[in-house]
Amino acid sequence: NIARIEIRGRYPLEGGAVNNEVSELVYVEQGEGNVSVNGILSGLCTGDVILIEKGEEVLWEGTLDLIISCAPAWTKEQYTETS
Repeated sequence: NIARIEIRGRYPLEGGAVNNEVSELVYVEQGEGNVSVNGILSGLCTGDVILIEKGEEVLWEGTLDLIISCAPAWTKEQYTETS
């Protein structure tokens, strides 16, 4: 399973997001911004790779084109947004 995601601004708009079932491997195809994983903020730019373990809360901010892979495939049911 692989997806291309465009971040323009902040995602999610409030709180964070958690994949409760699988880890996600994220490649920054283009752009720059920040990611917060469990409250730890890191800068990102083109070419960076980050692993988000299942159950970790994440939020994205910036102008980023991401390629995200996870196995098994991502489903809406395994994903929640936090406030």
